[in-house]
Amino acid sequence: MSAQKARGIHSMNSHDETVILTVNGVIQSIPVGWNALTKVELIALAKRAKVQFVGRPPMHFSRLELLQAIRQACRFTSTAEPQVATTTTAPTVSGPVVAPVATKVAPSVGGLDSIVTGIVTDAVNTALSEYEAAIDADKVRRIVDDSVSETFTGFRHEVTNMIANVAPQVRHITIAQRPTVKLHGKQHARFDDIVKAVGIGEHVYMVGAAGTGKSTIAENVAQALGLSFASKSVTAQTSEASLVGFTDASGKTVRTPFREVFEHGGVFLLDEVDNGNPNVLNVLNSALANGVMAFPDGMVRRHEGFVAMAAANTFGNGATAEYVGRNPIDKAFLDRFAMVPVDLDTDLEQHMLNSVGLDEATAKRWYTAVLGARRNVAEHGLRVIVSPRATVSGAKLILAGLSMADAMEMRVLKGATADQREKILAGITL
Repeated sequence: MSAQKARGIHSMNSHDETVILTVNGVIQSIPVGWNALTKVELIALAKRAKVQFVGRPPMHFSRLELLQAIRQACRFTSTAEPQVATTTTAPTVSGPVVAPVATKVAPSVGGLDSIVTGIVTDAVNTALSEYEAAIDADKVRRIVDDSVSETFTGFRHEVTNMIANVAPQVRHITIAQRPTVKLHGKQHARFDDIVKAVGIGEHVYMVGAAGTGKSTIAENVAQALGLSFASKSVTAQTSEASLVGFTDASGKTVRTPFREVFEHGGVFLLDEVDNGNPNVLNVLNSALANGVMAFPDGMVRRHEGFVAMAAANTFGNGATAEYVGRNPIDKAFLDRFAMVPVDLDTDLEQHMLNSVGLDEATAKRWYTAVLGARRNVAEHGLRVIVSPRATVSGAKLILAGLSMADAMEMRVLKGATADQREKILAGITL
């Protein structure tokens, strides 16, 4: 294979399926074939033919894919590969020049090995074609083959992991006495256990640090089971009436989302339940354990599809160093629930971070900084929460143009004292 300069493309001729180009000022007629044209020339020809590239940059398509798209766009009829021709001809073109029709070229179906191998091969061939100096093509190919054979396994693993992060996540869960549940999207590591428990009618109390995804789990559980969903964010001021309803001055019964789900079925989430007044929460004991409950307008029978879920930062024993506003919860209330710890899922956190859109290097630097801050907080016993919300929100701030230091200030430090700042940032490079 002899190297040559890139050639200028003038036009295409549908009569004999050739392309007219200039090489060092000399007009040539070249058959449209993948061996006759360089990768760069095929891409230029495809763009001239108004080919639309779908799914990958032009350089990542194989020569065969490009050639097929060009032939389709230009209505070429032959299927055989034309032989390479280098005969110099006059600058006249016989036969009509086809008006190109826009077409699309998409990735061919095949395994990851063949795709990456094709990319490497095309890149080497293109590079060889762009040099004037004599090159021992066989030697170059041997070097590339040796390199690929040594590194391709690891490279394939890395690419496979990257694809797994963006590919649709689908799995199936079998629940007793229910149809198999098909789940879409990346879910928390405890999701399978929780959806199975809810699927057999168990009330579930999820306990975990802020930002671990408890509220999202509850909503996704309802969606996976095909149930309606409602929630109430509980505070110390949450009243009995806001849960079970009341009769207004005109004698009309005011219904609540809890009443609707209790009566007609679905999942009801008591969010931040350990913020609530235990005396108010106890009014739900009958609803959670018995078949009927008293509402302002009378006794209502519980729908067989009603399930309650609760999300909390504590196990119901009262305030902790991190969650100073939490209240003790009556054990009779807690006894109605299956308790499931929902710890931080770093795989899910990484998946959420990847979905923000930061470039790989910046995302890695930011996540390393967040993990370092989280580790420092734990080692020093600081009353600071470095949740996945900080990871994702900080990444969004960086994507919006803020510096990494600004993101750390706004999402992790958040008014920490000078002593706390020093401990949190120990060993972290921003």
